[in-house]
Amino acid sequence: MNSQRNKLFLLLLLSGAPVTESLLADIFGQEQETLLTRLQEFITRHELPFVLRSTGAGVRLAIAPEYRSFLQQQFALKKKIRLTRAAYEVLCIVAYRQPVTMARINELRAVHSEGPVHTLLDKQLIEIKGRKQTIGKPLLFGTSDFFLEAFGLSGLQDLPMHSEIMQMRVPFHADS
Repeated sequence: MNSQRNKLFLLLLLSGAPVTESLLADIFGQEQETLLTRLQEFITRHELPFVLRSTGAGVRLAIAPEYRSFLQQQFALKKKIRLTRAAYEVLCIVAYRQPVTMARINELRAVHSEGPVHTLLDKQLIEIKGRKQTIGKPLLFGTSDFFLEAFGLSGLQDLPMHSEIMQMRVPFHADS
């Protein structure tokens, strides 16, 4: 069983991307859940600098939070996603309203949004999900697996609800 656990560890360590549960099932069969649990216990028991993360895209081995700043300082691993306010607005619309067309994004923002949409596509935060079956067959946009990973979400159900967002808002005070 340790051999299987070690194979899982290597697969997750070297994959560079989340490994889907279906692939894990193909490789390890019914043992996958047991192996994942045993691997997490092994990591914890031996105080390894990793954690198992489950995202919408699958399972991955990530650097434990307490070691991130050290690695960022040593190797400049900072991967900040820099977006304009317009791009964040579009990203929020796509995340909460997906699948959504360009026309609907433009309507909600009351401005043309082609620029921010292309930026988000280039940064792989959103992707084309298909075409709407209406006149002109406009493209439908939705968030990508990279979006989930970049924002630490396991799925869209982890997005904050409107009431949670309203509780987080900081009142604006204009300087006199």
